[in-house]
Amino acid sequence: MLVRCPAYLSKARIAASEQITNNTRQLYCQCLNLNCSSTFNASLSFGEIIRSPKQGSSKPDHTKQPDLLSNPNQMDLLADEPMYCAG
Repeated sequence: MLVRCPAYLSKARIAASEQITNNTRQLYCQCLNLNCSSTFNASLSFGEIIRSPKQGSSKPDHTKQPDLLSNPNQMDLLADEPMYCAG
């Protein structure tokens, strides 16, 4: 997910996030432009389900799609606990 700094539209990283509701997460971001380095927050929320899951569907099979369950480079934005990135 690309986040842009509101000051100069430079790329920014999500440094941490906090669960607000089941459908909303507060993101804490930092600009990657060394001349700016501003920090800001943003909200991520679900609007609506466009296409419902197939009836009888379940979580991905770990053996067939391991990257969907345990990619260390991906942050679970809707996890129950606050997430913090190292760095």
